[in-house]
Amino acid sequence: MPVEHRSGVKQYVISVITGLSQNREASTDQTTFLYKMNLVLVEIVKKEWPEEWPDFIPQIVELSRNNEQICENNMRILKLLSEEVFLFGADQTSTKNRVLKETFKDQFAQVFELCNFIMAASQEPSLLVMTLKTLGSFLTWMDSRYIFESQLVPLLVNTYFVRPVFRNAALECITEVAGMKVDGVQFDSIFQGLFNAIMQQLMVMLPPDVNLPEAYESAPQEDELFVRNLALFFTTFFTHHLTRLERSAGMRDLILRGFNYLLGISEVDDEEIFKICGDYYHQFAQSLYHSSLRDGMRVSGTRTARGDIYKSILSRLQSIVISRMAKPEEVLIVEDEAGQIVREKTKDTAVIAQYQMQRETLVYLTHLDYERTQNIMLEKLSKHVDGSEWSWQALNTLCWAVGSISGAMNEEEEKRFLVTVIRDLLSLCELKRGKDNKAVIASNIMYVVGQYPGFLRAHWKFLKTVVNKLFEFMHEKHPGVQDMACDTFLKIAQKCKRKFLQLQVGESRPYIEQLAEDLPMTICDLEPHQVNTFYEAIGTVLSDRGASVTGVNRAEVLASVCAPLNDRFAQIRAVGATNSAALFEVVAAEKLQSFFRTNASICSAAGSIYIYQLSTFYMDALNIFAVYTDRINAEIQSNGEVAVRYTQCKALRNARREFVKLLTTFISSAGEPESGPGVLLDVVLPQMLGPVLTCYSKSAPAARDSEVILLCTALVEKLSTHIVDQVPRIIEAVFAGALELLTQNFEDHPDLRVRFYRFLRAVNSNCFGALATLPEAQAKLVIDAILWAIKHTDRSIRAAAERAHRPADVSGLLPDVPADVSAGDPGRADRSAPQVRLPLACRAAPTPLSHRGARAGAGAAVRYGGEPGAHELQVRARPHVRLAAPGLPEFEAGAGAAVHGESLRHQQGPRDLQEPAAGLPRGAEGVLRGGQPGALSRGDQSPETGEGGGGAAAAIGSARTGKAGRETGRRRRSLRPQLPERMPK
Repeated sequence: MPVEHRSGVKQYVISVITGLSQNREASTDQTTFLYKMNLVLVEIVKKEWPEEWPDFIPQIVELSRNNEQICENNMRILKLLSEEVFLFGADQTSTKNRVLKETFKDQFAQVFELCNFIMAASQEPSLLVMTLKTLGSFLTWMDSRYIFESQLVPLLVNTYFVRPVFRNAALECITEVAGMKVDGVQFDSIFQGLFNAIMQQLMVMLPPDVNLPEAYESAPQEDELFVRNLALFFTTFFTHHLTRLERSAGMRDLILRGFNYLLGISEVDDEEIFKICGDYYHQFAQSLYHSSLRDGMRVSGTRTARGDIYKSILSRLQSIVISRMAKPEEVLIVEDEAGQIVREKTKDTAVIAQYQMQRETLVYLTHLDYERTQNIMLEKLSKHVDGSEWSWQALNTLCWAVGSISGAMNEEEEKRFLVTVIRDLLSLCELKRGKDNKAVIASNIMYVVGQYPGFLRAHWKFLKTVVNKLFEFMHEKHPGVQDMACDTFLKIAQKCKRKFLQLQVGESRPYIEQLAEDLPMTICDLEPHQVNTFYEAIGTVLSDRGASVTGVNRAEVLASVCAPLNDRFAQIRAVGATNSAALFEVVAAEKLQSFFRTNASICSAAGSIYIYQLSTFYMDALNIFAVYTDRINAEIQSNGEVAVRYTQCKALRNARREFVKLLTTFISSAGEPESGPGVLLDVVLPQMLGPVLTCYSKSAPAARDSEVILLCTALVEKLSTHIVDQVPRIIEAVFAGALELLTQNFEDHPDLRVRFYRFLRAVNSNCFGALATLPEAQAKLVIDAILWAIKHTDRSIRAAAERAHRPADVSGLLPDVPADVSAGDPGRADRSAPQVRLPLACRAAPTPLSHRGARAGAGAAVRYGGEPGAHELQVRARPHVRLAAPGLPEFEAGAGAAVHGESLRHQQGPRDLQEPAAGLPRGAEGVLRGGQPGALSRGDQSPETGEGGGGAAAAIGSARTGKAGRETGRRRRSLRPQLPERMPK
């Protein structure tokens, strides 16, 4: 804008502001418009001052001396300018902001003189209030000489603080002075005098014996604001200058009076005021605790010399904190606005943060004197039991406080205290009638016991009683009680899991066996998500394999616990075997979804031992996964991509997705001794990789689940260099399914994009050798995909791609590729190595077979073949790895298997001639054989007729052999999409 235009705009704004502000009626009627014009003027000043408007401050000061109405508005302008420059200067460059600050400070003497002139000469209340507010905004940055070398502080205290109309504005200024950080003993007398003057005036305005909570209830708005400002003053002054006051013995009485005022303010029914006080109480308690440590005295039960000063107020302080305790995260039962007890729907993060702060405050105070803490809490609890102070909120805050001090007392004192609390709460539960009352008491019992795991570990009988009580609460239908019971049981299982597995004194068997036996009755009234939490707790207990856990067979307990789940799965499988259409019904798919989700909960907690449970349904689940994929693709082919939004397709996809999540969880949590890398490579991976990758790459684009990429990422991260030979195959399938969707634009499928590049990052970090052996075309595709993502508009995806191409440590990762194997050979197996050929229908899941005690030699390869034209997959076996899981017998071949020197040839015999391996847990033979006669199996079908063994598998589908198999192989080799040369517009 030209200079003359800018000058014209500035003069117009000034004239409008002057015209409005000099007329009190006009300024009152158009308050909002005048405020907006003031903001416009401040923005102009920020642009032109001081370079093009150097005399702005002198002009506004001179104009303010002529008219009180204009002066009042000019005070507003100066206040806005101070805030914009010193508080909200983010819209300015650092250089410009620094210039404005320096200029304002250099010319501030004129502004300060104007403020003194107004306070000395004016009698207009509104102007004086505005001047005090403007001065308060200056106090945050002005030179301390203007404060301590003038009569400003006495003027504020003796002239304006005592007058009700100016009280709040003056107290805000005094609070700013109290917040100043100045060092030196010479300031002690100044701040001591300030505090003494304020206290003398305050005791006249507000007598010490006044009941602040009652007075606050009926107070006008100005008085409510005054109470809030008092809280800010006391907390600010004590935070910065309490040690100055403590240096003078004559100030101690005033200190205690000030604390009593602050404690009275804390009792006011206002959350914001209590938060202000609570922040300081936390700091104060922490300071007292550290002072006791520095004095070198015993912390628990003994007060230090500094603590003796506050002996008379600490009990009241602790009682207030207990009565205003915030709700912890674990509590799910709350009282709504209508006074009803309901389940909490969302987490209030602010309340959780406040609870953590109050918890630390109580812990500090308990360390200073645990007897005082116990007496206060037990006295409050006894009043609830006798009914003199019974209320839901009071009981809640008390129990939340009891739970918060866990670990703050020695073991003996904690035992005595907790036993008394639980006994009184149980008695209270028996005395009170009504579901709401019992729900409140039950939630408090569960919270308290969950906070003292150390005590529970040390006292088995008490732990057993608590757990049995939790099981009773799991049948309570009141909202929130069952959720909290399950969550508390999970928390106890995480802290005390070994106690459930050991044989305790006075018990005939480990408690986990009784728990597994009673499980159906325990969970009969729980909702599905609560059942998942309960099973997660059981899995947590079974994950303990410490040396002292010798009295229980964890695999047998796991089988017993999961028996109800497996029975339901067997029912679904049996119905599908006799009527394939029933398998595709929404109800069946939802049951499978729930089954897989519950198993994922067990797996995430149980860890490596979960392989025993997975073995009971693994092959059948893979077959269901495959037929669900076929059905979804058939629906899409018949009705178009809109079919993925049909209820049936959604249900099938959800079940399929949950199964993939389960596999991902299992791979991530697998480990020695039950499911180490050898077991994953030789038992789990051959069964899983073919069906999952084939289903992903062949599914219609709209029906592809990015969870498969997460599964592949977990495989690469878990098996690292052990899976190098399979990485090219995984990359081919992932690229075939993902790039078709990702290269269309930069917006669609954001989750798929991030997961795709996480997969590449995992390959680069863990299996860099596999990238070095990729065919040239496929390696170029990987590089192009990373370059494509670096150009992406989404920052998270660009970051994922950048992490994916960071150099990896390739030492020891490059495989030894035989010289006679070309880079273009997808198998890359040493043709001179012994071969293990297993005929396999192209759509059947491979069955792991080995001769008893056999070891695959170095360079050995396993070839999965079939009829002529069927797929052949070569997998380099790891040298000297026994093909069996720890704790499981080596896998035995079915009828017709034989060992012939360097190779093992297996002719698949009739299913009913294959006997399960001895010593396996119930259902574990499913991993070896893929199911029982009549099960949902795709590998038993006859190549000629497609009929299934036992008359059941025919309902699932027919095998693809011969010409169909060759066609499938050609389609598979062609699934290498190319990235476009240019990004889509």
